[in-house]
Amino acid sequence: MMWPMTQAIPAETVRRALEEVLARGEFSREKPWLQRLFDRIFDGVDLPGFGAPAGIAFAAVLGLAALVLLFFVVRRLARDVRAQGGAAQQAPDRAQTDDVRARVAQLLREARAARERGDLTLALRLCFFALVVGLGRRGALEYRAAWTLRELLARGQPAPEVAAMLTPLTVELEGKSFGREPTRLADVERLEELCARFRIEG
Repeated sequence: MMWPMTQAIPAETVRRALEEVLARGEFSREKPWLQRLFDRIFDGVDLPGFGAPAGIAFAAVLGLAALVLLFFVVRRLARDVRAQGGAAQQAPDRAQTDDVRARVAQLLREARAARERGDLTLALRLCFFALVVGLGRRGALEYRAAWTLRELLARGQPAPEVAAMLTPLTVELEGKSFGREPTRLADVERLEELCARFRIEG
C-alpha cells in the first residue's frame, strides 16, 4: 500500500515491514553450534533463589573441568613421549656399549697374539689402548680414536687418579713406540695387570 508523502507512516506498519524484510533468507544468519549450545545453557539453567541465570556459573565449572581434563591428557602424552624417547636412547646406548666391549676384546686378543709372536712393543701399545677404551666405557675419561695420546690426556678429561696413572704410561709408551727405549715382557705384563685391576676384559 502506497502512502502519500505528506502523511506519516504508522509505527506498527514500519515494524511489520522491517520484520518481513529481516525474515528473508539473505538476512537470517544461523549462530555457530557452540554459541547455540552456550545460549541453551545460559537460558535453561537457573539457580533457585538467585533469580539470575546460573548458566554462567555452570559454564565456568564446565570450562574448568575441561581445562583439568586437558591438563591430564597433555601430561600423559608428554610422559609417553619421554618414555619412548628414553627407550629409543637406551637402545643405541646398549649397542654402543656392546661395540666398545667388542673393541676392547679385539685389542686384547691382538695384544696376546703380538706378545706370542714376540712383538712386545705392539703388544704394549694394544694393551694400553684396550685400557684406555675400557676406561672410557666406564666413564673414567672421554676417548676418541682420532686423538693422540697427548690429546687424550689434555682433552679427554680423565678422572684425577686415572690421569695420574696414564700420564707416566703415555710418556713411557711414546718412548718405546719410537724405539728410544726397549720394550720388555715385564712392561707388557704390567699393563695386563692394570687391565685386570680395572676389569678391562676381552
